Amino acid sequence: MLEHVSRPHTAESVIDKLPMTGLHKKIVTTVSVIFFFEFADLNTFAYAAPALRRHEGYALADIAMVTSAGFLGMFLGAVAAGRLADRLGRRRTLCYATVVFSVFSLLTAAAANVEMMVALRFCTGIGLSAMTVAAISYLSEMMPASVRGRAQGTTLAVGLAGIPAIAFFARGVIPVADDGWRLIFVAGGLALLSVPLLARLPESPRWLLQAGRRAQADDVVTQLGGDCSGISAWHDHATADNVDARPLAMLIRKPLRRRTLVLIATWVLAMLGFYAFAAWVPSLLAEHGLSLTKSLTFSAITTLGAVPGALLARAI
Repeated sequence: MLEHVSRPHTAESVIDKLPMTGLHKKIVTTVSVIFFFEFADLNTFAYAAPALRRHEGYALADIAMVTSAGFLGMFLGAVAAGRLADRLGRRRTLCYATVVFSVFSLLTAAAANVEMMVALRFCTGIGLSAMTVAAISYLSEMMPASVRGRAQGTTLAVGLAGIPAIAFFARGVIPVADDGWRLIFVAGGLALLSVPLLARLPESPRWLLQAGRRAQADDVVTQLGGDCSGISAWHDHATADNVDARPLAMLIRKPLRRRTLVLIATWVLAMLGFYAFAAWVPSLLAEHGLSLTKSLTFSAITTLGAVPGALLARAI
């Protein structure tokens, strides 16, 4: 009769089985606040565009150029953020990305011409997308397995609330004065206030282990309510010993090829629908004869469905 061999008590199993603690809730709350301002900032230019057309003389081609620059920055930010998060750590990358998009959003409020607006929204886009990549990685690595999905759903629900919040804020301030559009970029940059809270959060213990910093990883797990005394496979470079590292090219080979293509198609089409609609609706409504106030009102109303959608995903 074969002797039963138990599975190693690894770092991953300890983190996954933790109960939800006060520190976990603090992490969810802090990341949710940052997501709130990230989603708000993502849509600031869309709501400023009609006012820029009317009061600053922007042509539709200028609106398209600024919009494209922001999305190009987001693409580059997403590409770079994964490497930075692996090299610098999840939390540190999240801090840097939040500072970048907040500072450049605040600077956008002082933009004097189209060229400055293009450059500033490009830089803002880099920070916005890098923040999203780092935040999702950080949150998924810090949450216990039993609440990971709900934690992400809660975070996104709070974050998506930033879209109607900035939309109705724009509806209130932009029609008041010719320079009212500048205030919404200031609002988008307020995530900077959350950086000190984020800096006090612990680094991902999974990343710390990968970096060979076992003592710090032990300390973080203890803060999260875990017991490190029984860990049998937790040592420096544990990731290299326990994870079968394979090239990304495996994703486009059998048997993963079909899943990869379906996920890529889903994300591409979803992002096209979401971002293209959100970026152009205020301008297009204004171009078709609606007043500035009405175009912003209708645009704001269309954003209200995002939060119930995230909450529905959280409940499933």
